[in-house]
Amino acid sequence: MLGRRRTVAPALVVALLLSGAVTAQTSWAHGSRAQADSAAHHKHKARKKKHKAKKRKKKKKPVAKTPSTGYTLKGLGLTVTPQSGVGSITLPSTLTPTQILADFGQPPKTVAEPDPVTLVGGKTASLSYTAPTVAQGVFFTFDTVNGDILNQVSVTSPAYRTSSGIGVGSTPAQVRAAYPSAQCPPAETDQCLISGNDANGNVIQTSFDLFGGKVDQIDITDSD
Repeated sequence: MLGRRRTVAPALVVALLLSGAVTAQTSWAHGSRAQADSAAHHKHKARKKKHKAKKRKKKKKPVAKTPSTGYTLKGLGLTVTPQSGVGSITLPSTLTPTQILADFGQPPKTVAEPDPVTLVGGKTASLSYTAPTVAQGVFFTFDTVNGDILNQVSVTSPAYRTSSGIGVGSTPAQVRAAYPSAQCPPAETDQCLISGNDANGNVIQTSFDLFGGKVDQIDITDSD
């Protein structure tokens, strides 16, 4: 005897079909959202990586600092010529403080003393072109008795050197080797001195002042 075929109500078939469609649609929606979220995440990650790379590119390498050689006076020149002068300034000279100021401008402020240094009567004793807190530079000294004119140029910056390479930091032995006529210790206890007359008979002295066994200042002086 054959079994009776079970029939499914049409309404139930429709419900099952609709349920399957909803499930498929929901799965597709979830999949699409997941794909969108994944794409957004990768896009954000790529943007962040690009920003970091740009930031790294902008970062500059630290520049190694070189030790300062002291204050140098623009327009003067760095060559010290024994028995003559420094750069464009030669002795003997008729330059006044006003002319020096016109050529090189107002000296920077110094810690030790104001510039220019003036005496009673308004005469200028010296002009010190030095770094604000470092005693390295160029000094102009004036004869306040005979017309307030330039009679000495001094340098304390290692940047200023003779054509033989002598300057601040040189030893007495190096000075003697470059200038055999220089009188150095033990003949002179605190300086190597060159003294003589220029072509016009003016007495000029070049002093390589010593401290700690090395030159720490060079003075060129019109001694007349």
